[in-house]
Amino acid sequence: MSKNKKIVYNNSKIIVGIIIIIIALIIAVKLLGNGKEEPQKIADKDISVSISPKDDVTVGVGYSTYLFAFVEDNPDAFVSWTSSDTSIATVYNGSVIGVKPGKVMITASYKKDGSEYKDSKEVTVVEGNSSVSLKDVSFPSGELYMPVNSDYRLNLILVPTNSRIDSKVFESSDPTVVTVNNDGLVKAHKEGHSVISVDVNNTYKKTIDVYVGNYSKAGIVVSPDVISFNGNSLVIKVGTTTRVNYTLSPNNISYQGLTWTSSNPKVVTVDSGGVIKGISVGTATISLSSRNGKRDDIVVEVKSDIVDITDISLKNDSITMDAGSTAAIVPTILPNNATNKNLGFVSSNNAIVSVSINSDGESATISALSEGEAVITINGGTVEKKVKVTVKGINNNAQDDTNEDVLNTIKVTSDKNNLAKTYDEVKKIGVSGATTVTITLRDGVSKIKYCLNKNDASSPCIPNIYMYSTGTVPIPSGGIYALRIKKYDKDNKEISSTSSNYIDGVLNYYINTIGNDETIKQYEITKAYYNTTYARANPITLNDSVTVKLIDNTRHLLICYTTSETCTPNINVTSSYKMVLNKTGMWRIYIIEYDLNNNKIGNTETFYTYVKDNEATNTNTNNDYQNTTSSIKVKASKLTINNNSSIGKYLSVNIESDIKFSEVRFCYRVVNKGTTATCNLNTTSSVPVHDGSSFFHPQEALKTYYGTIDATLSKVLLFDIDGLDDLYKNNDTNKDVILSLAIGSKMNNSMIYSNPISIRMNMTKKEGINSFWSSTFIR
Repeated sequence: MSKNKKIVYNNSKIIVGIIIIIIALIIAVKLLGNGKEEPQKIADKDISVSISPKDDVTVGVGYSTYLFAFVEDNPDAFVSWTSSDTSIATVYNGSVIGVKPGKVMITASYKKDGSEYKDSKEVTVVEGNSSVSLKDVSFPSGELYMPVNSDYRLNLILVPTNSRIDSKVFESSDPTVVTVNNDGLVKAHKEGHSVISVDVNNTYKKTIDVYVGNYSKAGIVVSPDVISFNGNSLVIKVGTTTRVNYTLSPNNISYQGLTWTSSNPKVVTVDSGGVIKGISVGTATISLSSRNGKRDDIVVEVKSDIVDITDISLKNDSITMDAGSTAAIVPTILPNNATNKNLGFVSSNNAIVSVSINSDGESATISALSEGEAVITINGGTVEKKVKVTVKGINNNAQDDTNEDVLNTIKVTSDKNNLAKTYDEVKKIGVSGATTVTITLRDGVSKIKYCLNKNDASSPCIPNIYMYSTGTVPIPSGGIYALRIKKYDKDNKEISSTSSNYIDGVLNYYINTIGNDETIKQYEITKAYYNTTYARANPITLNDSVTVKLIDNTRHLLICYTTSETCTPNINVTSSYKMVLNKTGMWRIYIIEYDLNNNKIGNTETFYTYVKDNEATNTNTNNDYQNTTSSIKVKASKLTINNNSSIGKYLSVNIESDIKFSEVRFCYRVVNKGTTATCNLNTTSSVPVHDGSSFFHPQEALKTYYGTIDATLSKVLLFDIDGLDDLYKNNDTNKDVILSLAIGSKMNNSMIYSNPISIRMNMTKKEGINSFWSSTFIR
C-alpha cells in the first residue's frame, strides 16, 4: 500500500470514530434528561371545571356577586380566579366586585399533575344593584347655573337609590351653549340657555334647565316656586321710601334671580332690592318676577300724607331653640294706627332656621332645622329689627355602634345634622335636600351588608348590599329613610352589638331629608307593604280588605289598586277607604297625596298586598244557578263584585251553556229591598253597547242592551255597575238593583234566547256617598 493510501485510510477511521462518539453523547444526554423530567401527561378527560350559575351574571358597580367553581373529581379542590379586565371587575375566591360598567371574563383554574383545567364566565357590570329595578329618576331640584368655560357633573337621583342602570343617554338641546357626555359631565361654552335631557333604561326621561352667564361658579340652585307679596296693596307717602315685603317658596332658594318693575315710574320707582319711592300722588303696580317665570304684583298707592311705622317692639331679641322645634315671633307695631302694618321677615340662613309669615302679615313662625345660628331680620318700612336664633342640635351627627369589643365597631355619620337611632328622634331634625351618609368600618369589621328604603316598620328592607371598606350612601330628598346594617368579621361571621338600635340582628339608623317645602305622608295603610317579599310573607285571604286612612284632614288622596303592572289613581279619599281584594295574586296599590289646594305632595307611593287563595271563589250565597226552562240549558256561577282602576266596580258572572252562544241581552231595574221585578229582554228597541272587550255597560234603568261575543260554550261576563252609586246620593239606602240577562244562540239562522237569569245587587252603606255592593242570584 502506498503511503498516500494509508493516510486516507487512517483519516477515515478517525472520522468514523468521531461520529460514533457524537451519537453516543446525544443518546447519553437524552437518557440523562429523561431521568430529570417526566414526559408531559395528557389531560385527564374525566377532570373538568364548571362555573355556576349557568345563567347570565350581572353585578352592579361597587356591589358583589358570587361564582362557584366545581372540580368534577375533587369537590374540595382549590381553584384560582382571575379577571380578564380588573378595571371592569375584580375577583377573589369567587367573589366578583363590579368596578365600572362593561363586560369581563372571569376564569376559574385548577391544576393537577402539571395539567391545568379552566372554565370562564362572562359577567356584565352595570351601574347600581343589578337586582333592584328602577322606579323613577330625577335631576336635583332646581336649575344648573354655570359660568362660561366651566364644567359640572349632574348626578341623577334614583328611586330606589341603588337601582340598576342598563343605559343612560344625556343630550343637550343647544350644544353651542353646553355639551354633556353620558357620564353627566356638562361643559359650558357660551352664554345662553339649554335643556339637558336624560333617558335612563329607555324608560325614564327627565330634563333640567341650564343657564350659562356671569355667575361665580357652577352649581345647582333652587329658584322660587311661588312669589307672594305680604298683601295686595301698599300705601306710602310722597317723597318717602320703603322696602316691599314678600315671601318666596320654597325657603331653601339658593339663587333668586329676581326682577323688579314699576308700571308707572312717574308715581313709584323701585330698585333691584325692592326699595320703592313715592314720586307723586297716584297708583302704580309693582311686579316681582323670577327668571323661571314666577311672578306676583302689588298695587302701591302714593298719598300726600300717611302714618308711618315708627317702631317695632320685641319681647326678646334672642331665642334659643332645639332642632326640630318651632317658635312664634309676634312684634308690637307702633303707632297702633300705622297705615301699613305688614312686616317682612327674612332668615340669614334657611338651612338652620326657616321663617314663614303668618296670614295677619304682622307675625311669623320660625322653624329650627339644624344646629347653628341665624338672624331673623324684621322690616317695617324704614324701621328694622333683628332677632338672633341659636339652635341646639341633637347629638346625632356621629352615631357610634358601641360594642363591648371596641374593635367590632362602625361609625355612621351624615353631612347634615339629620341622623338618628330612632324614628321618633329623627322626625324632629329634618333638613331640606339630599344627604350623604358615611359608614366607617373599623378594625375587626371586615365587611357590612346594608339596605336603604323609606321608613316603613311593617316592611323593613333586608340588608343585601356589600361594603368592604369605608364608603358613602346617598340619601334622596323628600323622606324619612331607614338605613339597616349587618356587620361581619374576617371569617364571614356576623358581629352582634349591644347598641340600643340593634334589633333582630340589624342596626337601624334613620335619616330625615324632609324640608319645610316637603311633608311626611299623612296617611296609614294596613296589610300592605313596600316590597313583594314582605307581601308574600304576610298574605291575606281572598275577599279580605286593605284600608287606607288619612290622619290629617288637610289632605286628600287619589288611589287605585290592580293585579296588573300599573293603574291610574282615580279614587278620591278624604277620610278612609277599604279595598276588598277579590282576586288571588299580587296586588299593587298606588297612592298620591294632595293638599286642600290640590297640590301634589311627594311622589306616588306603591304598596303591595299578596292575596292567597282560600279555596273559596266568593262569599255570595246561592252562588250557582241552573236555568233549564228553555231550549238552552244555562248554568250561572262564580258571581262576584270586583273593582277595576279604569271602570270602577263591576259584576262578574260565569255562564256555561250546552249550546254555543254569541249574544247577551241585559237590563236592570231599581226596586225596593225585599221586592222582585224583571226586565223585558224581548224588546225590539235594544241599543248595542259593547266596548270591544267583555265589559257591558248598562246606562239607563228599564232599557235593554245587547252585546255580541265570539260563539262560545263558556264565558265570564262583566257588567259595569259603577254608575249605580248615583242612586244613593240622597242617602236612599232602601233600594236594590236587579239585573236580568239572557244569552242568545243562533239556530236555523235565527237567534234563540234562554230564559232570563236575575241577579240582585244588595247595597251596603259606606263612607260618604259611596256604596259597597254584594250580590246574589234570584231563583
